[in-house]
Order: sequence, then structure tokens, then C-alpha cells
Amino acid sequence: MERDQIKWFGISLLILAVLAYLADFNKLIQSLRSAKPSYIILALIFGILPLFVWGFSWYRFVNKVGLKISYRKILPIYLASNFMNAITPLGQFGGEPFMAYILSKNTELPYEKAFPAVLSADMINYIPRITLGLTGTVFLVTSTKQTQLLEQLMITAITIATIGTVLTYLLWFKTTKVEKTILYTVKKITATTGKGKNIEEKIKEKMEGLKTAFQSIGENPKHLLTTATTVHLAPIFNIIVLYLILLSLGITPNILILVFILPLTSISNISPTPGAAGAYEAVMTTLLTTLLPIGLSQALATSIIFRFTTYGPGLTIGYLSLAKIQASK
Repeated sequence: MERDQIKWFGISLLILAVLAYLADFNKLIQSLRSAKPSYIILALIFGILPLFVWGFSWYRFVNKVGLKISYRKILPIYLASNFMNAITPLGQFGGEPFMAYILSKNTELPYEKAFPAVLSADMINYIPRITLGLTGTVFLVTSTKQTQLLEQLMITAITIATIGTVLTYLLWFKTTKVEKTILYTVKKITATTGKGKNIEEKIKEKMEGLKTAFQSIGENPKHLLTTATTVHLAPIFNIIVLYLILLSLGITPNILILVFILPLTSISNISPTPGAAGAYEAVMTTLLTTLLPIGLSQALATSIIFRFTTYGPGLTIGYLSLAKIQASK
């Protein structure tokens, strides 16, 4: 596992090195130095705020599945698990089982309930990317000349959004059908292979707990709606961060374009690099140079500062939270 982590960290650094080379390293350094510190400090403050919003999402769902815990107590656990998830390959995409394991190990919540809570929180947290992404898409389609790259990114974003929406609906509101489908598939596999009968029984037992948790989450649409509305604050804070960074470099962008750029940049989270490092900067840099009158060095500088002010605080605060949790055991 450590060797895989080193490999993917190396790939992240390689991508960043190539980007720096293409942008002209000297121009990149000049762009970074030209950023006004006052704007960067403000960006750093707003970059920290989404962590507390996403922690609130965890708080809402963890309590919904049966664990009575305060926001103050659940927040450090979220921050610690987010840190561990961020430094693990594939953490930004499909890291829910890993985060659920950390949650269950640090609370009295069994894994069968922790996983639905974490997965549901991630689903809710993704909704703003869909709504804001569609808003930005409408603006760009009606006011900006389309390129093949933009069209491909739009199609990818819509595909991911559609799959996520269908999956969310099925898990929250058609839980019994999902359970029956999974158990039927497992039964067919064990009948065909003649193996795995014990595994089939274990899956059936686990599925009952998962079904109960997902049903408890989906039984109150008002709870889902209020949570989904609240978590829109997180991407709004990130849009403000990106806006402030561009201002620090002497660029005044149309904010509606930024509404489009950030949701599309999140597609890079499917990258296997830790925290999508390298891939995230590459996608954001490409979008910035495509949609704004901005040079490659300024675009890459913007991407690097954005990650410093948004991703960086999560790592720092998450590490401190993890150390605190381990020290309290």
C-alpha cells in the first residue's frame, strides 16, 4: 500500500512539473509572486469554511441513522477521516467505505449504519455541483462559443450527475428493491459457482442493517431538502475563493463562468492520484485558459493557490484532528 501511495504521489508531482514546464516556470513564479497577500488571506478564510459545512452534513446523517452525537464531537471525526481519505489513492472517488470504517471505529455506530450515513452525506454534498454546474452550463451555452473540450466535459458532467441522481433515488426511496436485486445477484452467483454460501448469508445479514439505515434517511424528504439547501454554502464559498484569487492576480472574471468551472473541475476527482492532485490542477488550468482571457502561467498559478487555500487547510486541520482523536484513546 505504501508503495502504491508513493507511486501516485510521484505521478501527481510529475503532472505538476509538466504543467509548470508548459507554463514557463519563470512566468509561473512571477505570477505567484504577483498575487496580493490580502486577497489570499481572505481566500484562505473562505477556503476553510466548506469543511464545516460538509461536517454539518455528516452530523445530520449520522444522527438520522441512530447515533446521537453533537456537531462539536462529530466534526473532528469528519475532519480526521477526510484527511486519511485525501492522502489515499482513489480517496476522492469511492472513498466512502474507508471513511465509514473510520467513523465506526471512533463512535458506537456500527459499520452497517456508518456507511449509509457517509454515502448519503457525499450524495447530498454533490447536489450543489449539479445545480451550480447546470446554471453555469446554461450561461455558457447561451453566451460562449463552444469547443470540443467543453462539450466533452459537459457530457461527462451530465452523465455523472444522471448516474448519481438515479443511485441516490434508488438508495433512499427504493431501498427494498435494491436489497432484493443485490441478494438475487449474489444468490445466482453462489448457485452457479457452488461456492460462497457463507458469504451469501453474511451479505444478507449486512444488507438488513444497510436497508434500515437508508430507509431512515429517505423517510423524511424535508430533512434531505434542508440539508441539501445548507450544503450549497460550500461550493459558494469555493467560488468566492476562486474569485478572490483571480482578483489577487489583477483579473476580474465573470462570476457565472466560475460557477461553471468549479463543478466541471470536480470531475478530476475520479483521478487515482491522492486528492486528485495534479489532475485537479490540470483540469482547472485548462478550463481557466479556455474560458477566461488569461495566460497559462496565470491559470496554473490560480490553480495552485486555489488548492493551497482549499485543499491545504483540510489536510492541516484533518491531521490535527486525527492526532487529537488518537491521543484521546
